[in-house]
Amino acid sequence: MLGSLNNQIQNNIRNILHSQCNRILVEAYKLAKSDPVFMNELDEDVYTAVLVDRYMPKIPLKYNGYWFIVPQVPYYTEEHLDGVVSTSKAPRPDIRFEKYVLSNPESFKYTIEAKKIKSSSSKLKRRYLTTGIQNFLSGRYPDGCLAGYVIKCNSKDCINGINKLMIKDNRDKEILINGESIGGHEEVYHSYHENNILLKHIFLEFP
Repeated sequence: MLGSLNNQIQNNIRNILHSQCNRILVEAYKLAKSDPVFMNELDEDVYTAVLVDRYMPKIPLKYNGYWFIVPQVPYYTEEHLDGVVSTSKAPRPDIRFEKYVLSNPESFKYTIEAKKIKSSSSKLKRRYLTTGIQNFLSGRYPDGCLAGYVIKCNSKDCINGINKLMIKDNRDKEILINGESIGGHEEVYHSYHENNILLKHIFLEFP
């Protein structure tokens, strides 16, 4: 009974911390979206760098909660640390959040993997599945969510395109569906997958 209660407490803390990380991303986007740098289409990593280095430090303390936030930190598994797999091959998710909480002797980590996406690009929509969603389902990436950098189009058209690919792949039960808004940001979705995996998807539209 005590073990079950402790697990519930840990899950509650985990959910709260996940929500904090997602809120930080959204609040940074609200500040960043009118930045003139985005008037031109950029490499995917530039969007992440601007959000993390220029705007996340400006997030009010009530949202940022003393997180340590860095882009593209390698995620090492035991195989990397044992020398079985080269550390140069370690995955590098786009954003990592790290924080210590009193109830946990180890730091809490959260990952956001970002993908540039256009409704007109089948290649980018397919990449969202193969190197975005699939990297979480396979365990290649740890706990976290996906962010879609929507370029010169709208999120709903991108979602429709991704879902068509899912259906084409006979993955009808895994399509993206509307989720709860985050800080007033409505373009939030989630998808259900095997092994009780729930993924959140946050789409950010750039001009």
